Amino acid sequence: MAEFELQKFCDHLNKKFDRDSHPSEILAYCGNLFEQPVLTSSFGYDSGVTIELCMSAIPDIPVVWVDTGFTHPDTYRYIKGLVQIRKINLKAYSPKYQHAFLTNVLGLDPMASEEHRADFNQIVKVEPLTRAFDELKPDLWITGVRAEETSNRRKFRLFSIGYNRIKYSPLLYWTQDDVKDFKSRNSISSPGNYFDPTKKNEREECGIHLI
Repeated sequence: MAEFELQKFCDHLNKKFDRDSHPSEILAYCGNLFEQPVLTSSFGYDSGVTIELCMSAIPDIPVVWVDTGFTHPDTYRYIKGLVQIRKINLKAYSPKYQHAFLTNVLGLDPMASEEHRADFNQIVKVEPLTRAFDELKPDLWITGVRAEETSNRRKFRLFSIGYNRIKYSPLLYWTQDDVKDFKSRNSISSPGNYFDPTKKNEREECGIHLI
């Protein structure tokens, strides 16, 4: 779809739905409208909510995860449980370079100076996700971002364009309390320790939502 047509379609969806529309309603609509939706997940604190909402409307939706190679063991245990119990359709992608090579040969240490952070984020997050989209060819990208997380995300609308496709953020206008309440009411588990090497703090962007 051409960029102009994508933007026109985006505008149409943003007029049809607003911040008071429940994600379940929108996801049910999207499940009938799009042929190849995918959900990207970090498997962080909010992820169980987005997964539950998406799978209730689109049971077999591919859940794309980028394993940076710096993943905390708790995250692997959390994902294993979701694969075995919730039966998520996991599609895992990894960087082309391993942790040791990135830090020892390329000198890209995520916790060191900011000088090479953009390069590091490109290698461990952006390139694997781009490869995933090239292979899976989704026509809808569903994300778990929330507006209150970063200044960049406060500028988002429910529907936008990312990686030359429609991007939908069902939790965009949810607060942290909204997330906690939904998890409590629906008995959704949380991961334990979580580490994202592309961020020094939770208010930073990892790179994939800057495109």
